[in-house]
Amino acid sequence: MIRLPDPPTRALVRGTWLILSLGAALIASVIFLAAGAPAWSLWGAGVLAILLVAGRARPRLRRSAYGAWRRVCGGLGRRAGVILERTAFAIVAVVGWAGGDMKRRPEPVDSGWRPRSTLQAGAYTSSGPAPEPDSSTGWLRSLLAWGRRSGHGWVWALVPVLALQRLIRPSARRALDGRNYTLY
Repeated sequence: MIRLPDPPTRALVRGTWLILSLGAALIASVIFLAAGAPAWSLWGAGVLAILLVAGRARPRLRRSAYGAWRRVCGGLGRRAGVILERTAFAIVAVVGWAGGDMKRRPEPVDSGWRPRSTLQAGAYTSSGPAPEPDSSTGWLRSLLAWGRRSGHGWVWALVPVLALQRLIRPSARRALDGRNYTLY
């Protein structure tokens, strides 16, 4: 989740006050424009000037506005994370319902099994899992290449949702406790 620091720096409080003042001035301009006021842009500029002077005269007002904005952002971040998670699940579910095996083209019926002769003992490789794809290309490039290679084009619809979700709710990376001792 995107978190605003607490306690904030002075520049952050001032910047937040400026952005909130500009937003209020824009909203006021739109309201005066919708009401048919002839000088709607001047009304917006007046609201901006009043808010900037009030913030300069009362620094506690800026700090309390920052605290309120911090709480609002936390709530919006949590809600946006839930919405993005549900969207990602919906994409996968719709693809699963529509395509069954989530592939764009059907698999060939042939199993691909062919009888082969035995090799020398040194010719066999590890029977463990296949090596992971090259991590230097990054997860996104590997995922998209897999989607293109295997016919899973639906992955392209899922990637923007996952990217936004990572921006809003980054994964928590916790350090392992060094005092953990396990006997095997």
